[in-house]
Amino acid sequence: MRIEGTVVEVYETWPLQLSIEAADGLYHIGLHPDTKIKRRGHPAGAMEIKDHVRIAIDGTISGPKALLADSIELL
Repeated sequence: MRIEGTVVEVYETWPLQLSIEAADGLYHIGLHPDTKIKRRGHPAGAMEIKDHVRIAIDGTISGPKALLADSIELL
């Protein structure tokens, strides 16, 4: 599944978890150690994921309005 949205909150957990506001509501996103993060096609670090940043996520549904991210693109 792919969703796009704006980061609402980044939780201080490991692996990282965050909430994003997408067109159809709030989603809770979990990352795993192998989640790929990119900005403009280049590798990026998890520290670049901050509140108000727009992102696109490809991942697996892990619950209602919840996704485990395989890859994240910072837009």
